[in-house]
Amino acid sequence: MRWKGVAIGGFALAWLREHHRFTSEELGLAEASRCRPRWRARTRACYEGVKQQMAELKRTQAQLIQSTKLAAIGELAANIAHEINNPLTSVLGFASYLAEQIRPAGRCARSST
Repeated sequence: MRWKGVAIGGFALAWLREHHRFTSEELGLAEASRCRPRWRARTRACYEGVKQQMAELKRTQAQLIQSTKLAAIGELAANIAHEINNPLTSVLGFASYLAEQIRPAGRCARSST
C-alpha cells in the first residue's frame, strides 16, 4: 500500500490447504480489505492535521485574549492619566500665577531692609 508516494504497508491473502481460484466476491472482499488500511491512514493523517490546527487556534485565541486584556488596561491607564492631568493643569496654572504675584512682592520686601 502506498500513501502519497510512500510505502506504508502491504496486504497478502493465501490459502494453505489446497489450490484455490478466487471468486469475484472473494476478490471484491480482498480489494475492500486492501483499501481499508489506506483509508485509515488518510483518516489518521486528517485527524492529526485537524488536531494541530485546533492547537494553533487555541494558542492564537489565548494570545488574542491576552492582547485584548492589555489593550483594556492601557485604555484604563490613559483615562486615569487624563482624569488626573485635567485638574493638575488648573492647579499648575494657578500656582504659576501665584508664583508670579509673590516674587515681586518678596523682592521688594527684601531689598528695602
